[in-house]
Amino acid sequence: MFEVRLLGPVEVWQGNRRAPLGGARPLAVLAALTVHLGEVLSTERLVDFVWDEQVPATATALVATHVSAVRRALARVSEAPVIRTRPPGYVADFSPSQVDARRFEELLALGRSSAARDRPGEAADILSDALSLWRGQEALEGLGQSFARIEAARLAELRLVAQEESFGLRLALGREDETIAPLLAHVAAHPLRERPRGQLMTALFRTGRISDALRTYQEGREVLRRELGIDAGPELRALHQAVLTNDSERLGTGTGTGTGLGTGVRTGLGTGVGAGRKAKAVAAGPAATSSAPPRIPYAQDSTHRIAAPTRFGPEPTGRPAPAPSHLPPDVADFVGRTEQIAWATSLLHGVNNTTRTAPPIGVISGRSGWARPPSPCTSATGPPNSSPTAGCSWTCAPRTPRRCSPPTRSPDCCGPWASIRRRRRTESTT
Repeated sequence: MFEVRLLGPVEVWQGNRRAPLGGARPLAVLAALTVHLGEVLSTERLVDFVWDEQVPATATALVATHVSAVRRALARVSEAPVIRTRPPGYVADFSPSQVDARRFEELLALGRSSAARDRPGEAADILSDALSLWRGQEALEGLGQSFARIEAARLAELRLVAQEESFGLRLALGREDETIAPLLAHVAAHPLRERPRGQLMTALFRTGRISDALRTYQEGREVLRRELGIDAGPELRALHQAVLTNDSERLGTGTGTGTGLGTGVRTGLGTGVGAGRKAKAVAAGPAATSSAPPRIPYAQDSTHRIAAPTRFGPEPTGRPAPAPSHLPPDVADFVGRTEQIAWATSLLHGVNNTTRTAPPIGVISGRSGWARPPSPCTSATGPPNSSPTAGCSWTCAPRTPRRCSPPTRSPDCCGPWASIRRRRRTESTT
């Protein structure tokens, strides 16, 4: 079959025979007529397409010469006339099915339509056929004219869309293992595209590679900030949060058998166009959709776990989680400042007043010394059960604001007065 190929170097084939098109100008003439298939291009437009702004004085005559060269080359592989003269110029007279770029666009539209009808297997095969038409990294390779660059950019964007749709369909079909390698290459070649990065995170999560999924997000966020000065979009941030919380409801589960930090039982559930598969899995019973319980965040500087987020429910014991503390420990041997401590304590007791419209705020100012930093600690932490310490925070100095991270109660949180307190205790024992 006669075929004009644009998805790579511009070529014309008839079966296993290739037409010898010659130099760059005849190629540009044929490419311009093929891109505008069925449209009559005047001689003046062909001059603009082929030479851009560097038009020679004999450009009109040269167009006729190049068209004749194209006709002679095509006559060697096709008996039917392909380039016809049509006033005020020329037209390419062959079917869109004989142009690989047009077939690629038709297959892409057909694949996306099949995906919309919840036929992921059929759609994946169609998109695979569409992508197999590409023979190079770029369309219209070797042509530097403006029309060629514009058409190449348009086809390149459609190719990216087809690739990302294909990745999504593979994930919907539970083919995570075979999707990771091409996704890695795709993300490396197009680091600013968030959709394939999210697909890669999903595939890594389903195969138990949680740390790689988190690293993929971190690398993407750094690239976006460095190159564009922006943060990741809401979809990618939501995927990152889902990985952190082991949210298999959003990310789906895989078909592998590895264990990856609580990824749980992996099935073939997908996302997006795989909604139909997910519904079938749900209908199959609880075993088809089982997953491990969500992981509870862990405090690196503590010996106990932080209370799980509200949406995860209460702890397994059914007891309410203790409220985190934002304050350093009290000073056992603190004396003096009775009036100031009484004032601060009364201020804290007003937190539970339902008539208040804002939390109470107290300010203690004065020269640097021993009494000023410990005073708020003494007021807020004692006597026991006398104040709502979970809602308290404090600042040690105007230039160095400090808020203790829950649930730490380190003596060093209060800064310079900690060493003084230790020295006072040492002196009292000696």
